[in-house]
Amino acid sequence: MVRRLAPGLPIVVPPGKPNTGRAMAASARALRIDPLRGGAFVRSLYRLFWLDGQDLSDDAVLQQEAERHGLASSQIVGPQAGSVDAILRAWNTQWAEADHQGVPLLQRTDETLLVGLMPVDVIERFLS
Repeated sequence: MVRRLAPGLPIVVPPGKPNTGRAMAASARALRIDPLRGGAFVRSLYRLFWLDGQDLSDDAVLQQEAERHGLASSQIVGPQAGSVDAILRAWNTQWAEADHQGVPLLQRTDETLLVGLMPVDVIERFLS
């Protein structure tokens, strides 16, 4: 569908849908530890998935990206990383209560929202 609606956007369609639970938990931890670096980490996960076709259920991918953003990978992914169950439950509740009807929402640390599929230049600016 994305290719049909935005044929110029250079995305890589992964072979399957990864278990995004690890990436969500890693994102919550990163944002809790350092909102600025965490926000950059989250945006980079979108790029890794949609532009590079990386598997976000792979701990090594998440750990490497955390380190690239100056975050201690052991605090973001793995057995030593803290619990973020309450944050994830809150996110799930917010998602369920939002009037987006299943359209994806991206939010940056400056609280700018990207709702649904936007023109290529808007997506590129949002992710950069």
